[in-house]
Amino acid sequence: MTGALREDPPPEQVRSLLEAAARMVAARDALTIARDALASSPTRSPALTALAGAIDAEARGVDEFLAGLYRLVELAEDIWADLDGPHPVPASGRDRLRASLDRAVDNALTDLARLAGAGEVAGPGRTGAEPLDTRATVEAWTEATPDEVYSSVEHLSPADRRLLALAEPEAVGGTYGVPWAVRARANSVLVRRALHREQLAGTPWSPRIGRLETMTRRGPGRRRRSFVGFSPLRGGRMIEVVGDVGPRTEAVAVYVPGTGTNLDMSHVNTDVAVDLVEAGGGRLVVVAFLDGEFPQDIMADAGDPRYAEAMAPRLVRFCREVDRVIEIECPGAALTVVGHSYGGRIVGTAERLGMRADRVIYAESPDLGVGVSGPADWRSPGPVRRFSFTSPGDPVELLQVRWGLRRAWSTSDLSDGATRLDTGYFADGAPVYGTRGHGGVFDRGCGAFEAMLAVMLGGRAPLWRDRRIRARHTRVDPGDDGRVLPTVWRHATGLWLRRADDPYGDAEILWEAPERLVAVPVSTRAAGHGVVPGTGGD
Repeated sequence: MTGALREDPPPEQVRSLLEAAARMVAARDALTIARDALASSPTRSPALTALAGAIDAEARGVDEFLAGLYRLVELAEDIWADLDGPHPVPASGRDRLRASLDRAVDNALTDLARLAGAGEVAGPGRTGAEPLDTRATVEAWTEATPDEVYSSVEHLSPADRRLLALAEPEAVGGTYGVPWAVRARANSVLVRRALHREQLAGTPWSPRIGRLETMTRRGPGRRRRSFVGFSPLRGGRMIEVVGDVGPRTEAVAVYVPGTGTNLDMSHVNTDVAVDLVEAGGGRLVVVAFLDGEFPQDIMADAGDPRYAEAMAPRLVRFCREVDRVIEIECPGAALTVVGHSYGGRIVGTAERLGMRADRVIYAESPDLGVGVSGPADWRSPGPVRRFSFTSPGDPVELLQVRWGLRRAWSTSDLSDGATRLDTGYFADGAPVYGTRGHGGVFDRGCGAFEAMLAVMLGGRAPLWRDRRIRARHTRVDPGDDGRVLPTVWRHATGLWLRRADDPYGDAEILWEAPERLVAVPVSTRAAGHGVVPGTGGD
């Protein structure tokens, strides 16, 4: 995957639908202004109150029609992309696809008829004379538990679930307990709506438009991407599920990235999730958790605890949601939470608040979390296997040494709270080292990447081993790990004195300690399938 793409000019059928949407938005806004004027009038009378209520009902009706119209826009763009776009499907499959698209158009027209209150299709427990009240349905969720929300949605017919997602996308897309497939459908409406707002406003091309465009496109296998959380506000938020949660799933990983993360650059995080899922061979599902504001500048605000304090409660709650989904879809699958860089601080703070996980990986984490001075401050409700990665020569070790989290000659890391694993080598044979190693631990094929898979799925992972490494202007010697003076000098040279001359480049290993391995058990679900650790399920 690449970065933001240039905006493609919409085809004729999409332009006409966007023009219709613009007219409907204008009509809705006019009704809203009239309603507000009547509601704020100093004159009070039953007639004015009744008129304001009638206008409000009309405005809400237009909003519901807009949801259906945006669905038509999605269909029109899919038709163009699949049949006449730059990457059309093979000619042999076009007739079959045209037939399926015709059925999809019929479904969309049925949705519009249902929004208008005509042609109602009966669902379980309802007759055609009892249309689904989408607003009442979501309002009932205010005091409901996730299990109660799930039950209220699960009994609906597929047509009603689709209608609910289209008519109330904000509530459906952000409510825990709603089945992930329904949340993803609702958030696809919100993503498309955010893109159309940018287009209707005449916004020139920007990374945000490019990112929203890529989010609406299909992924590998021409499948829609699955967002169970989304917001375009400020830096943007999203929760993306990569992989299929189902009978083959043996493990689910929640990946929390670090400084610099935002919606516009979220393709980097999606790439990490896709690589892990592909390497897992269908046994692993990865969720990219970007549900909050991240620090954007490593020098200006990466030390600010407010971001972690704000996101940690959301992570705790989301992990409960993942547990609930696992119980329904793949009982016994292991839940691993991975925090990278500042994401490690978020994860550690969440552990202090009671986050439940089977395994936790702190990758290049600067500390144990806000308000955490040692592992005793973590309040996990059950047993947790904790692991950590820090590539040698990574400047983040300055913070780790500052807080006393590193010990020389020891695979016990983070104040004895985690087992430190080895980062190894990149696929090109270079050691995972220095500034390249900070994000490089997620490069597919490197030692840290393979060790992460072993933790998530079960297997044998290499323990950290001491090395003598020489780079262009920096070095690591045996026994340096956890020592203050060698660490400070190394990064004073790398970050200030020789910063312009690639001080961490051209790293080579002159000596390394023997390899040692630690066994990580497979999940109870995988064990029930007869999977042996390290066999990849074969």
